[in-house]
Amino acid sequence: MSFTELEVQTWTLYTTVVIALVGFFFNIVSLHRTKRAEEDMARPYVNVFVDLFEIKDRQRVYVIKNFGKTPAYITGITVNGDLGIYNQHNFKSLVGNMIAPGQKFTSNIKDDFKGSSKITISYRDNNRKVYQDTFTLDTNIGLTMSYTLNESNKTDEIPSTIRQSTMALLRAFR
Repeated sequence: MSFTELEVQTWTLYTTVVIALVGFFFNIVSLHRTKRAEEDMARPYVNVFVDLFEIKDRQRVYVIKNFGKTPAYITGITVNGDLGIYNQHNFKSLVGNMIAPGQKFTSNIKDDFKGSSKITISYRDNNRKVYQDTFTLDTNIGLTMSYTLNESNKTDEIPSTIRQSTMALLRAFR
Protein backbone atom coordinates (compact mmCIF):
# COMPACT_ATOMS: atom_id res chain seq x y z
CA MET A 1 0.00 0.00 0.00
CA SER A 2 1.58 3.24 -1.06
CA PHE A 3 0.79 6.67 0.29
CA THR A 4 0.72 9.81 -1.72
CA GLU A 5 2.75 12.78 -0.67
CA LEU A 6 -0.44 14.62 0.30
CA GLU A 7 -1.56 11.77 2.60
CA VAL A 8 1.84 11.69 4.32
CA GLN A 9 1.75 15.44 4.87
CA THR A 10 -1.82 15.21 6.21
CA TRP A 11 -0.93 12.43 8.68
CA THR A 12 2.18 14.33 9.75
CA LEU A 13 0.05 17.43 10.38
CA TYR A 14 -2.51 15.45 12.43
CA THR A 15 0.24 13.79 14.46
CA THR A 16 1.93 17.12 15.13
CA VAL A 17 -1.38 18.67 16.28
CA VAL A 18 -2.11 15.71 18.61
CA ILE A 19 1.39 15.88 20.13
CA ALA A 20 1.04 19.65 20.62
CA LEU A 21 -2.36 19.24 22.30
CA VAL A 22 -1.05 16.53 24.63
CA GLY A 23 1.93 18.73 25.52
CA PHE A 24 -0.39 21.70 26.13
CA PHE A 25 -2.59 19.54 28.39
CA PHE A 26 0.41 18.41 30.47
CA ASN A 27 1.61 22.02 30.78
CA ILE A 28 -1.79 23.12 32.09
CA VAL A 29 -1.84 20.27 34.63
CA SER A 30 1.71 21.10 35.73
CA LEU A 31 0.92 24.80 36.14
CA HIS A 32 -2.19 23.97 38.18
CA ARG A 33 -0.21 21.68 40.51
CA THR A 34 2.55 24.26 40.91
CA LYS A 35 0.01 26.94 41.77
CA ARG A 36 -1.65 24.68 44.35
CA ALA A 37 1.74 23.80 45.89
CA GLU A 38 2.67 27.48 46.13
CA GLU A 39 -0.68 28.28 47.77
CA ASP A 40 -0.20 25.46 50.29
CA MET A 41 3.29 26.69 51.14
CA ALA A 42 2.15 30.29 51.49
CA ARG A 43 -0.99 29.69 53.55
CA PRO A 44 -1.28 30.33 57.27
CA TYR A 45 -0.92 27.33 59.60
CA VAL A 46 -2.35 28.13 63.02
CA ASN A 47 -1.55 25.62 65.73
CA VAL A 48 -2.64 25.42 69.36
CA PHE A 49 -0.58 23.47 71.87
CA VAL A 50 0.64 23.24 75.47
CA ASP A 51 4.26 24.29 75.99
CA LEU A 52 6.58 23.72 78.95
CA PHE A 53 9.47 25.90 80.02
CA GLU A 54 11.48 26.41 83.15
CA ILE A 55 12.86 29.57 84.63
CA LYS A 56 12.55 29.31 88.40
CA ASP A 57 10.23 26.34 88.27
CA ARG A 58 8.35 24.46 85.58
CA GLN A 59 5.68 26.53 83.86
CA ARG A 60 2.98 25.49 81.40
CA VAL A 61 1.30 27.75 78.87
CA TYR A 62 -1.22 27.45 76.08
CA VAL A 63 0.30 28.65 72.81
CA ILE A 64 -1.52 29.78 69.69
CA LYS A 65 0.99 30.30 66.88
CA ASN A 66 0.88 30.94 63.15
CA PHE A 67 3.56 28.70 61.61
CA GLY A 68 2.58 29.78 58.09
CA LYS A 69 4.00 32.39 55.76
CA THR A 70 0.90 34.62 55.52
CA PRO A 71 -1.37 36.27 58.11
CA ALA A 72 -4.24 34.31 59.68
CA TYR A 73 -7.46 36.16 60.45
CA ILE A 74 -9.18 34.37 63.34
CA THR A 75 -12.90 33.93 62.66
CA GLY A 76 -13.87 31.61 65.50
CA ILE A 77 -12.65 29.62 68.49
CA THR A 78 -14.68 26.84 70.09
CA VAL A 79 -13.56 25.03 73.23
CA ASN A 80 -14.94 21.66 74.30
CA GLY A 81 -13.71 21.16 77.87
CA ASP A 82 -12.09 23.26 80.57
CA LEU A 83 -8.99 25.38 80.00
CA GLY A 84 -8.66 26.39 83.65
CA ILE A 85 -9.50 29.48 85.67
CA TYR A 86 -6.91 31.67 83.92
CA ASN A 87 -8.45 30.93 80.54
CA GLN A 88 -12.17 30.99 81.23
CA HIS A 89 -12.79 33.36 78.31
CA ASN A 90 -11.51 30.68 75.89
CA PHE A 91 -9.28 33.03 73.88
CA LYS A 92 -12.31 34.92 72.54
CA SER A 93 -10.26 38.14 72.37
CA LEU A 94 -8.40 36.67 69.38
CA VAL A 95 -11.59 36.37 67.29
CA GLY A 96 -11.66 39.12 64.68
CA ASN A 97 -7.93 39.73 64.97
CA MET A 98 -4.93 38.77 62.89
CA ILE A 99 -1.98 36.56 63.80
CA ALA A 100 1.06 37.49 61.74
CA PRO A 101 3.42 34.83 60.35
CA GLY A 102 5.59 33.54 63.21
CA GLN A 103 3.57 35.43 65.81
CA LYS A 104 2.36 33.58 68.89
CA PHE A 105 0.14 34.25 71.85
CA THR A 106 0.60 32.50 75.17
CA SER A 107 -1.64 32.15 78.19
CA ASN A 108 -0.59 30.78 81.57
CA ILE A 109 -1.97 27.59 83.02
CA LYS A 110 -2.51 27.53 86.78
CA ASP A 111 0.10 25.32 88.49
CA ASP A 112 -2.37 22.82 89.95
CA PHE A 113 -4.67 22.64 86.92
CA LYS A 114 -4.88 19.27 85.24
CA GLY A 115 -7.28 18.81 82.39
CA SER A 116 -7.80 18.03 78.77
CA SER A 117 -9.87 19.85 76.20
CA LYS A 118 -10.44 20.15 72.48
CA ILE A 119 -10.15 23.49 70.78
CA THR A 120 -11.36 24.23 67.26
CA ILE A 121 -9.93 27.32 65.62
CA SER A 122 -11.30 28.77 62.39
CA TYR A 123 -9.29 31.27 60.38
CA ARG A 124 -8.97 32.67 56.89
CA ASP A 125 -6.12 33.85 54.73
CA ASN A 126 -5.68 37.00 52.63
CA ASN A 127 -7.71 35.40 49.83
CA ARG A 128 -10.60 34.71 52.22
CA LYS A 129 -10.07 30.96 52.03
CA VAL A 130 -11.30 29.47 55.31
CA TYR A 131 -9.42 26.83 57.32
CA GLN A 132 -10.52 24.97 60.44
CA ASP A 133 -8.37 22.81 62.69
CA THR A 134 -9.11 20.93 65.92
CA PHE A 135 -6.47 20.25 68.56
CA THR A 136 -6.50 18.22 71.76
CA LEU A 137 -4.82 20.08 74.60
CA ASP A 138 -3.62 17.94 77.51
CA THR A 139 -2.14 20.00 80.34
CA ASN A 140 -0.64 16.85 81.87
CA ILE A 141 1.84 16.65 79.01
CA GLY A 142 5.37 16.36 80.27
CA LEU A 143 4.44 15.93 83.94
CA THR A 144 5.80 12.38 83.99
CA MET A 145 8.83 13.24 81.90
CA SER A 146 12.22 14.37 83.08
CA TYR A 147 12.64 17.94 81.92
CA THR A 148 16.05 18.86 80.55
CA LEU A 149 17.04 22.39 79.76
CA ASN A 150 19.28 22.96 76.76
CA GLU A 151 21.69 25.79 77.50
CA SER A 152 23.79 25.56 74.36
CA ASN A 153 25.89 28.62 73.69
CA LYS A 154 26.19 27.89 69.97
CA THR A 155 24.05 30.91 69.13
CA ASP A 156 25.40 34.43 69.15
CA GLU A 157 22.02 36.01 69.73
CA ILE A 158 21.99 38.47 72.64
CA PRO A 159 18.41 37.62 73.75
CA SER A 160 19.33 33.95 74.01
CA THR A 161 22.39 34.77 76.11
CA ILE A 162 20.35 37.01 78.42
CA ARG A 163 17.66 34.34 78.82
CA GLN A 164 20.21 31.63 79.59
CA SER A 165 21.97 33.83 82.17
CA THR A 166 18.69 34.77 83.84
CA MET A 167 17.59 31.15 83.99
CA ALA A 168 20.91 30.07 85.53
CA LEU A 169 20.71 32.82 88.18
CA LEU A 170 17.11 32.03 89.09
CA ARG A 171 17.86 28.31 89.42
CA ALA A 172 20.79 29.16 91.70
CA PHE A 173 18.48 31.08 94.09
CA ARG A 174 15.72 28.48 94.41
